[in-house]
Amino acid sequence: MNCSSCNTELPQGASHCPRCGAATPSFYASLSNPDDPTVVSGSNNDASTSPYQSLDTPSTIPSPPPGKQTKNRTGMIITGVVLVLLIIGGVLAWRVYSTPGQLSPSTVSSTNTTQAAPQHFPARGSAKQINYTTTHTQQEGSNKIDNLTQHWTISGDIVGSFTAEEVVTTYQDKTASFTGKVTCICTVANKAGTIFWSVKGTQKADGNFQGQFFDVLGAGDLAKLHGQGTFQGQKNDFTYTMDLYFDL
Repeated sequence: MNCSSCNTELPQGASHCPRCGAATPSFYASLSNPDDPTVVSGSNNDASTSPYQSLDTPSTIPSPPPGKQTKNRTGMIITGVVLVLLIIGGVLAWRVYSTPGQLSPSTVSSTNTTQAAPQHFPARGSAKQINYTTTHTQQEGSNKIDNLTQHWTISGDIVGSFTAEEVVTTYQDKTASFTGKVTCICTVANKAGTIFWSVKGTQKADGNFQGQFFDVLGAGDLAKLHGQGTFQGQKNDFTYTMDLYFDL
């Protein structure tokens, strides 16, 4: 076979002319050799794929559903708050029960209850009648009923003077019973004011009498005073014992 350019005889299998360097038919035949690697184009005639380009596209990790993430976060917050409250409660309990001289809640409650109760105190002394006036007398069968206004002085734990408005019923055997109301301008426990109380009692034929004070109620600086008591005496004098207290 000769070269198509310079007509020089070509060696067998030569791909180029040794004289002019032109390509020979053997060269073109080698280009279409089926053993050579070929690049297959895509069905949509896209450009060939670069050998350095990865064919696998990395997949994107899906985000967790927002609802589940919110629930998890809420649960963590609640758990944290509970833990904080438990810690604070533990610290407070430790301080209450470990501090020297610190009273327990039950002791404090008991102390407060005791302090809230009114404090009773006794009052003792004597009284002497200054005078009396009979304002009304009536006879009911064999019984005589007198309305009396009596004036007394009082001493001891109650100091002052009082007026007693009494109704005295004297029986045929010379015994008597009486009821009345008392208004006392006096001083009790270093507080001055007015005390009102009711009285009832009995009297023997020899003049000895005894009875009770009740419904004691104060006014002025003695406004919160209450109490009750007993008395006993003869004719124009008596001694008394009373249990008094101030409301808190």
